[in-house]
Order: sequence, then structure tokens, then C-alpha cells
Amino acid sequence: PTIIGAAAVLAGVGLTHYLGERRQRRQAKERRRLAKEHQCREVLARLRGQREILFTSCVALASAKVSLRTMPPSLNGNLELERELTSQGRESQAKINEAIPRAIEAMWTLHYLFPGDADLLKCVEAAEAGITAWQDHPPPEALFNALENSQTPKAVSNAETALYDYNRRKVREIIGKPIDALIAYAAKHT
Repeated sequence: PTIIGAAAVLAGVGLTHYLGERRQRRQAKERRRLAKEHQCREVLARLRGQREILFTSCVALASAKVSLRTMPPSLNGNLELERELTSQGRESQAKINEAIPRAIEAMWTLHYLFPGDADLLKCVEAAEAGITAWQDHPPPEALFNALENSQTPKAVSNAETALYDYNRRKVREIIGKPIDALIAYAAKHT
């Protein structure tokens, strides 16, 4: 009986030790998961901020380019406006140049947090491709021709609106949508 009792005590100690280790492993795993979720939320907040900068700056730069191209032949009164538009374009380009690497870094950080998620990787690659490709989509010549051939103030206004709308739509489609899709998908991990 003593031997059986001793064996039972040892088995009890062993079981308690085993259960304790399992609980510790479970707790450590849960802590890692929570830490990863917290880091993911921080990265998503950074990416949202960069997306906003990219969107507004790309639209501003594209609009400045359109305004410069469609200005009437340069008279004395236009030189100041030309300088202002050029300056706006440079400022927007500088903001874009700062935001691009920050946004790309945030995107790839999401992938490194969840390396086994193939769909997340696809979202990251699509968003990065959008950021690098958007400048290859200037407004089509037909929109500029419509403005140049406009005969009335209303027609001019409509043609200008069409040009600016095209820029907003393209920036949203090429940069905004892929980043938004990445943010929405990655948010599932939080």
C-alpha cells in the first residue's frame, strides 16, 4: 500500500507539474497573440495615416499639373499663379516621397507579423504595386482637348471638373482601393 500510495503521490505531482506547464505555455501563447494584435493595430493606424497623406498629395499634385497645363498663355498676371502651382506641385511631391516608403514599410510589417497568411501577402503586393504605378496614369488627351475646345464658361467648367474628377478617381482606384483592401483584410487579425 505504501508503494502504491507513493506512486500515486508521484503521479499526482507529475500531473500537477504537467498541467502547470501546459497552463504556462497556453498563457505565453495568449500573451504573444495579444502582443501581435496590439502591434497589428499600431501598424494599421500608421498605414491609415500614410494612405491619407498619399491620397490627398497625389490628387493635389495631379491637379497642379492639370492647372499648369491648361493655363491660358502666360501673361504677366499668370506668372504668380504659375509659380504658386509649381510650388504646390513640389510640396505635394515631397509629401508623396516621404509617405511612400513609410506606407510600404507598414505594409510589409503586416506581412512579417502574419507570414503564413498568403491572402495578406497578395493584398500587400497589390497595394505596393498601386503606390508605384499611379503616376503612369495621366488624364487622357481627350479630356484636355475637350477643355481646349470649350466655347462657353459652362463648357470650360465642365471640362475642368472632368479632368479633376478623373485624377481623384484614378488615385482612389490605383492607390486608395488596394490599401483599403489591405487594411480591411489585416484588421481581421485584430
